[in-house]
Formats: sequence, C-alpha cells, structure tokens
Amino acid sequence: KNRLCVAMPPQHSKSSMVTVAFATWLIIRNPKLRILVVNAEKELSKTFGIQIRQLIHNIGYYYGMKVSKVQSSNTSLMFTKNGELCDGSIKLTGASGGITGRPADIIIVDDPYKGLEDEFTPTQLNKKWNWYSSLIEQRARNQTKLIVLHTRWHSEDIQGRILADDYQASKYYFVEYPAIDEKGKPLWDYYGLDFYLDKQRTMGERQFQAIYQQQPLDLTSDFFHIDHLHFDNNFDDYAIAKCRSWDIASSDNSLGDQRDYTVGARMLRTPDDQYWIFPYERGQYGNDVKHIIKNNARLDGPEYHILLEPGTKGGAAKLLYEEYKAYLSGYNTRQSEPLGTKADRATPLANAIYDGKVHICIPNDKQRQTLLDELRSFPNGKHDDIVDAISYGYLFLKSHSNELIGTSRKRRRRRL
Repeated sequence: KNRLCVAMPPQHSKSSMVTVAFATWLIIRNPKLRILVVNAEKELSKTFGIQIRQLIHNIGYYYGMKVSKVQSSNTSLMFTKNGELCDGSIKLTGASGGITGRPADIIIVDDPYKGLEDEFTPTQLNKKWNWYSSLIEQRARNQTKLIVLHTRWHSEDIQGRILADDYQASKYYFVEYPAIDEKGKPLWDYYGLDFYLDKQRTMGERQFQAIYQQQPLDLTSDFFHIDHLHFDNNFDDYAIAKCRSWDIASSDNSLGDQRDYTVGARMLRTPDDQYWIFPYERGQYGNDVKHIIKNNARLDGPEYHILLEPGTKGGAAKLLYEEYKAYLSGYNTRQSEPLGTKADRATPLANAIYDGKVHICIPNDKQRQTLLDELRSFPNGKHDDIVDAISYGYLFLKSHSNELIGTSRKRRRRRL
C-alpha cells in the first residue's frame, strides 16, 4: 500500500508535522521528489511555503540544501544541493487552486475542510468528495504516495467515504489519534485531560466524537433524531432572539387540496444556545396569506423578526418579498432565501436537534404530532413545509440576537 489516511484533532500540530516537517524531510532525503501539498486555503499554502523555506534555511546546510532564489516562490519551492539545481520541488496550493497537469511523486492533502457548518450539508459533502475523487485521485499514479490528513468532521467526509468503500479502503493504511484513548489518557499532555473533557461538555457529544475522537456519529439512519428533542409544557427563560418564520405556499387555487401549506413557525433562542418552537400557523390560505401573516405580526409583537420565504425563486421571489415588506411596513422583515437543497438547509437544524438544543413547546397534541410526522418523513415525505419554516428560523436565530426579553412561566421538561 502507498496511501495513508491520518485523523487527529484540530490544533495538534498536524500541518507542522506533515506539511512542513515531513515534506522537508522527504525533499532532503531525495531531492528528485516532486511533492504536491493541497490544503483548504490559498493563504495557508503561502504560510506553509514560508515555513518550509525557513526550515530549509535553518537545517539545510547540514545536507548541502538551499531553496533556489531564482526558481522559487512561496508556493512553488525549488532547491539546490551543493550548488546544483535539483529536479525535485515542493508545490503548495489551496483546494480550489490549480492541480490539473502537475505530476507528483507524493501528494499530501492537508485538512481540506475549513470546519464551517455549511461544508457538511449533503450537497457540499458530495462536492468535496467529487473534488477529491476527480482531481486528487487522477493525479495519483500507481507509484504516487498519497497522504490524506484531516480532522474527522462527518461520517461522509473524505476519509469516511474511503472507509465506506471496501475496495478503496483496501488501498490505504488508516491511523487515528483520539483526544482521549480507551484508557482515559489524553493524547497530548500539553492540553491535558481537563481540556478535552471541557471541550466535550461545551461542544456536545456529536461534535466531540467527530472532531476530537475521530469517530463521527452516523447521522444517516434518520435525518432528524427525534429522540433527542426536548418536550416542554411552559417556557420560563430569557430570549435573546425571536422570530416568526414563514414558508409561503403558492396561491394557485386551481391545485385544490394538492397545493402546499403555508407555515409560520414561532421560535426563539435563549442565552444558553437553546432553540424553542411554539405553536405554529399552518393552512392553505390562498390569497388571504398576507392578512394571516400581518395578523400574526400584530399578535407576536415588534420584538419578533418576520422571516419570509415567498414560495418562488429568482427575481420573482425578490419582487414578491418586496410586496410583503411594503404590506408589513413597520415590522422587522427579512427574506429567507432557499439556498441549496432542502436537505442542505435542514442539516444545521438536524445537528442542533442531535445536540439536544431544540425544545418543542406545543400543547396541542395534533399540531405537535404533525410536526413530528414531518420530521420523521423528511426529506421524502409528502409535506415538508413545517421543516422548511423551522430550518429558516433556526438559521436566523443562530446568527442573530436581540436585547434580553424575559418571561415568567414555569417549565417542566421531559424527553420523548
């Protein structure tokens, strides 16, 4: 085997050891090697190139090695040995940079993920895998040595996809460095066990198992983990953000009972990063939808942001939103734009549910059950209007907060 996957937590000197020190060691041992290093961003390539240049400057004279002043840049390093220009090189590029056409004896893929939440939607996970399988794999010849180094983020990240395919996996060695081993010892004494345990408490089990233990929990059996929801009778906390999120159906009455539902989900966020869903509006309102939205705006009060997904796309959506905005003059309105697929938009909400951050406070049994039915059948159910509405609401609340607003009702919590 000439391929290796290495998984370890963030900020544990992955790049320093592999991209900088290991690549330098390789080129010193064999100045004919053509080494290609690919990482998440172009700016990182420049930084690592400077670090390799500095390392060669510090230790290269022991081996007669120098960085060529004429042939090199920060991301394309050529070398001389005993005054002669070497055939080998170290080239560095970002994941979106130019890779095609560059032959390589060794390819190092160093943390191609930035760690942003929207990188791990189904669409973006597929996009990253297609990038790896088409560009990186195509550059690897039979004799090319390939190293894939990254923190595990998701069961379907690059290493996860390789592991899931028996044929692909047979080509690789796999090395994993969990932050806490099975005997309870920390990976790095510099951080210590208390540091890792604190991360586990603050991040939640799902993220900690993936990012620090290199064992992403499989989120593919059901899109939403209903058993991780909290069910509450009352709310007695403080809200730092409030919204009524509307997913607006077409007003085409010719569709009859087959047309979608308009849903307005009332939601809020608390200071401890918990998200609450309250009784929602749902109906086939047709041309009355504007009046329904305005009536709810009056009842909710001015501290609620009104999120509107007009039910169409492109320029028509913008025009329709502007019409709603004018009708709702005096209220805080925002347009919810349907970026990506429904599954992409719902993935952050699914993660929050899995992490135990979502509370359902809906006393009406029928309405609560309708919500649960949509969550269970998503993304293949007949209706997903409630899921769309609360997905938009969650994304808004996660990134916005108002002044603290208090209520004083008693809460009782139970788990499904």
